[in-house]
Amino acid sequence: MVYIRAHDETVRNGIGTGAYLLRFALGLDWDVTTRKFLRDPEFYQAGKQFDFTETESTLDKPGTYDEDDITLNEVPFGNLPREPIDELIFNEGDPPN
Repeated sequence: MVYIRAHDETVRNGIGTGAYLLRFALGLDWDVTTRKFLRDPEFYQAGKQFDFTETESTLDKPGTYDEDDITLNEVPFGNLPREPIDELIFNEGDPPN
């Protein structure tokens, strides 16, 4: 989990190869202790899976890896379809505190 303040950007390195489902929350008044928005939380799941692959370098060519740019807020012609979900689904798979 990562918190990204409105209008900021972040880069996540070291994501292992595999297929991932992105879930995210939007809201106001982020509480660091509970890791939740205190006002107007909205929960979403990306409408597509993210597949990360990596190829080893060879003598002939360098290795490659996948990169993706994602905009979480809705923008015209954006690249992230999203589906509203409830908080229970959003929290599936979270480790116990």
